[in-house]
Amino acid sequence: MILLSVNKRFRFSRSPRGESGGVLLITILVAGLLGFALCSYMLMVRAESTSLVRSQAWNNALAMAGAGVEEALARLNPGANAPEPAAHGWTSGLRLLPDGAFSNSYNSAIRLEGFNYVIYSTGYVTIRRISASVSRVLRVTTTNAPLFSTALASRLQIDTANQGFSTYSTNWNSALRFNGNVACLFGFVNIRFGHIFGDVLLGSTAQLEEGTNQLSGGNSKLYTDFNSDFPDVTAPSTAGWSAALPPPYTNNLIRYDYGFRTPLYIQNTDVPDTAFTGQSLFVGTNVNVIIRTTGNTVISNLYVAGNGKITIYSASPNFTLNGKMTIESGTSTNFCYFGLQSNTNVAFNFVSTTNFFGTIYAPSATVTNNYSKNNTDNDKNNFIGSAVGRSLVVRGNPTYYFDEGLIKSGPRRGYVVTAWQEL
Repeated sequence: MILLSVNKRFRFSRSPRGESGGVLLITILVAGLLGFALCSYMLMVRAESTSLVRSQAWNNALAMAGAGVEEALARLNPGANAPEPAAHGWTSGLRLLPDGAFSNSYNSAIRLEGFNYVIYSTGYVTIRRISASVSRVLRVTTTNAPLFSTALASRLQIDTANQGFSTYSTNWNSALRFNGNVACLFGFVNIRFGHIFGDVLLGSTAQLEEGTNQLSGGNSKLYTDFNSDFPDVTAPSTAGWSAALPPPYTNNLIRYDYGFRTPLYIQNTDVPDTAFTGQSLFVGTNVNVIIRTTGNTVISNLYVAGNGKITIYSASPNFTLNGKMTIESGTSTNFCYFGLQSNTNVAFNFVSTTNFFGTIYAPSATVTNNYSKNNTDNDKNNFIGSAVGRSLVVRGNPTYYFDEGLIKSGPRRGYVVTAWQEL
């Protein structure tokens, strides 16, 4: 009996404190797991955020390198028919372009490698938040592209409004070829029932008006992805130019009001506003004449003898060339007309002109070519060279022959990209 009572006295029972400790331990374990999961998630988010920022910086670095290429191209291209830029060794220096979370910059340089310029541009991006930076390097090759590559080209429209219009091309040995291309960036091309022995190049919004026999060459095609700029002409410096014009000269019993005849002589003349109000012009053989006009200009009859050459830079609001125009050499680069930004109207009124050799580039002007019939020449009117304007209007029955020699030896539009690679 005594032993029994002792056993009852020392019987064990659960304590409330033990239960509380177990709950606390479980809570701590769960909280620790949750905290670990939360920390892992935060680290993952941070890693993803860092990866995203690095990816943005990587893309921005390429954009910065591209910006350096653009500045270098601007340095190479002051305008159409500009002098050689002599850009070898040029550098932009470090250009800073901060943008929010990034510190962007680029450094570009131009090197002459062989006969063409090569651009090297490095884009840098610093990520402020993580104190990291990335860089990318581009190597871009260029070539000096021809200013003329089509028989006719315009920004807004080409309107022929006749049935006898046609285009071809010709090469150095005068062979007839089917590269008489016509290009229009905006607006419409209206060639009615004319014949294009070449391709028609249209911008995405340009239209070819309906007609028949338009694309006449065997491989002629219509393209609707034409995309090209028409750079403004770089005006020449007139420092040291003369305002004096030469005396009259008679050639083959025809009197010309101004006769440039000094052999092997470059005559740079900044023409007074009233110098050309219908006067005629003669350029002798071996004479290279460069004229800049400012006031409204009218020239009546032009004769360029032998291998003489005339280049006209016109700032005139209105420029008109009338009458018979003879380029004796039969070379389209021996007559060059460049319309500056203020030149808005150009008219070439051909009379008794069977073959005209020359180039017209007036990107801000409406260029009108009027051809008068001439029975003694069997009504043949040929324009050999190229014509480019804001708008082109052709009246008469001419045939335009694109001089393929202009691609290699004609005026240049500036440097364009031929290839690029990331180094």
